[in-house]
Amino acid sequence: MPNKCMKCGKVFPIRNIINGKKIHCHNRKYCFECSPYGKHNTGQLHETNPFAYVGCGEYKCPCGETDPSKFYGHKKNKCGRCHNQYTLKIGQEKRKKAIENLGGKCIVCGYSKYTGAIDFHHIDPLKKDENFKELRGWSQKKIDEEMKKCVPLCKICHAELHAGIINLDDIINK
Repeated sequence: MPNKCMKCGKVFPIRNIINGKKIHCHNRKYCFECSPYGKHNTGQLHETNPFAYVGCGEYKCPCGETDPSKFYGHKKNKCGRCHNQYTLKIGQEKRKKAIENLGGKCIVCGYSKYTGAIDFHHIDPLKKDENFKELRGWSQKKIDEEMKKCVPLCKICHAELHAGIINLDDIINK
């Protein structure tokens, strides 16, 4: 049974000979006219992906930005502003989930109004991962493993703990 091109609807054979080589096209989604063999250009054919590759040398972000100087690193499909907004959003979501998994509030005073005011305090500082500052780049599984070593404290209670005003053992063993 032949394949049907997802772009133009043209039917094309499953087996082809290109440059003297037998090519099996069972998984191919586009005909050779829409996507020439070996060009690896199908990303631009998928209209459902707003960050799809747009072609060699072209810069285009879904927000409409096309100025190459405003794009992040080697990316051509996401400008620096959109990249930063996305990274910030993902980091905030991971942090919020980690706080919720630890009870969602400071274990000393119960503060829970703003997640940015909640710190993760390692019960045993010797077991703290040395790359803990890079938390937003970690997988959710790795974050969950690290959070098993922590308790949530608001910034004031965290400062008081490190100043010796609060004894964490008294709070945990209640």
